[in-house]
Amino acid sequence: MTRLEEQIRIWREQEQLPAVRETQVQRTVERARQAFYEGERAQPCTYLSFVLLQAQFMRKSWWAAQFAVLMVLWFGLYTMQDADFLRRGSGVLISAFVILMVPELWKNVRTQSTEVESASYFTLRQVYAARLTVFAMVDILLLSLFLAVTSMTVSLTLWDVLIQFAIPFQVTCCICLRVLCSRMCSEYFAVALSLFWSAGWMWIVMHERIYAMISKPIWIALLMGSAMYLAYAVRRVLQSANQSWEGNLIWN
Repeated sequence: MTRLEEQIRIWREQEQLPAVRETQVQRTVERARQAFYEGERAQPCTYLSFVLLQAQFMRKSWWAAQFAVLMVLWFGLYTMQDADFLRRGSGVLISAFVILMVPELWKNVRTQSTEVESASYFTLRQVYAARLTVFAMVDILLLSLFLAVTSMTVSLTLWDVLIQFAIPFQVTCCICLRVLCSRMCSEYFAVALSLFWSAGWMWIVMHERIYAMISKPIWIALLMGSAMYLAYAVRRVLQSANQSWEGNLIWN
């Protein structure tokens, strides 16, 4: 026993601490809660400010990695313009573009910081919505630059962009977001499923006979179906943000 612990033991024996009633503790907690809310209402935070605040806590290296993936993809498209099947296969890199979002989206689960976030003024649903908004804004900017440069340097039709890039992008997003709001909330499982999907997509586009058998209505149905399911997956993430696996709510 250290000297400090010995002093604490002696102090406990000498002092007679007053009894604390549970009702008084609950009343104090309630007053602290009200004081916290009143202080936050006195300094309102707009949604834009909250989104920008969330962006400050996100690692920018993942966006740099996404930009590097798009540069590699553009270089592959530019140098393989005469090889259609190789150019189709390069669309698999779009899955890697999405996978790079996984570590940041799973950061609070991996670091076990959900209880801390649950105790904040903003709900977990608002936190996830802000993070998804930031990722959407940055990714739209990166993809817009990529498509603008590609359209000026590579001969690609709108149909090629939708089939070769939009479909694998949307399906990979669906996989990652659906795993995030499931009971098997594991970033490794999400990456594994995404890689499995990428391998399947590569197998389809690299086999000319199978690729040619898929008619245009099937491609359109797959494109629209993945877009609708992506919207559903985003909605599920926001709905499940306040469930028990994200921690017990205190202030929310």
